[in-house]
Amino acid sequence: EQTTVIENENLKITLSNLGGKIQSVEIKNQKTYGKKPLILFDGDQNKFGFNFNINGKPFNTNNLYFTATKTANGATMRANYSENQYIDFTYNIPANGYNVDFNVNVNGLNQVVQGNTISLNWEATLLQQEKDAKKEQEHSGPYFKYEKETPDHLNLHKDEKKEPTEGKIEWFSFKQHFFSAVLIPTTPFEKGDLEIKTLAEPGKIKWYNANMQLAFNQQPTQNYGFKFYFGTNKFSVLKEQGHEIEKQVDLGYWPLKYINRFVVLPVFNLLEGFNWGYGLIILVLTILLKLAMSPLTYKSYVSMAKMRVLKPEMDEIKAKVGEDNPTLLQQEYLKLYKQVGVNPLGGCLPMLLQLPFVMAFFFFFPNLFELRGESFLWMKDLSTYDDFIKFGFTVPFIGDHLSLMCILMT
Repeated sequence: EQTTVIENENLKITLSNLGGKIQSVEIKNQKTYGKKPLILFDGDQNKFGFNFNINGKPFNTNNLYFTATKTANGATMRANYSENQYIDFTYNIPANGYNVDFNVNVNGLNQVVQGNTISLNWEATLLQQEKDAKKEQEHSGPYFKYEKETPDHLNLHKDEKKEPTEGKIEWFSFKQHFFSAVLIPTTPFEKGDLEIKTLAEPGKIKWYNANMQLAFNQQPTQNYGFKFYFGTNKFSVLKEQGHEIEKQVDLGYWPLKYINRFVVLPVFNLLEGFNWGYGLIILVLTILLKLAMSPLTYKSYVSMAKMRVLKPEMDEIKAKVGEDNPTLLQQEYLKLYKQVGVNPLGGCLPMLLQLPFVMAFFFFFPNLFELRGESFLWMKDLSTYDDFIKFGFTVPFIGDHLSLMCILMT
């Protein structure tokens, strides 16, 4: 086995002649929480190959040895079946960015390949990048998009296998909390299945498996075009890839995702333009939320104050009517409310209207790539908890640390 390295300003891609596949991917301008090189996947735990039925026997290119040839923008890997029958994997990488163009040329194999389909199999074990492995697992999973449908994903909290269903697949991704490996075919896959397993081994997050079918038209020469994306889950960068890939960033349930997408995110981007620290941006964003909600908060306080003033009169009505007739008691209460112009729900309704905005923040910040690795005051990473007070042992219901920000908030 031998390796060939292709790279640009953002990526370092190691190709293996065994399988002609991408063996490992390093994102150059990023580091793990432990300040080590950020490698998405590496080694034998990553398998990538095309399955062919050749004269009744299954062949997977992952097990074949290729011959590597460096090119101006990348490399070509060739596996020969005979002198005029071969498979070429061509990798082209631009000067910068997170994309790798991948082209497959199948030449002359129509004479030996049986059937009208071939399949692509990709298995990968994604490595831990963040401080909290458990939280990283909860935000990691395979995503996919059927044609004319919204992107979807497998279960993020338990093992799952999605069986093949009819419908062409535009792309699929092996998503981690803040990074993704995405494969986008030029022509959508005919159909496919995905599988996910959570791993208990230290340093490993999840194991992903994808099997996608492609048409094989029995032509002398067939070409398949793909584009890899190996990069961050920054919303704006994913959006540039097209195909709604940015929707794999979890902005919350309906209507929270719309609040985050069209209100919180634009305001955040506006504040980011002032080149402030992200801790200050969070503070200002929180103050803006409080100011925007202040009319509702004021109405809620006034309504609750009126209800406190009415409490003695309500007690008199209760003593007069008694508790044995709740219907009449409620009618008398309503008469009192109408006389003084009080809405009994006036205290809670404004609070309920504020709740979606507060909940939207809870989804927005933990999934915001911009906060990853950013420090503020004593906090080293705004994307995770601060363990200001470390116990050195685990306390039931609390854990092994206390967060100073949590204490201050309380």
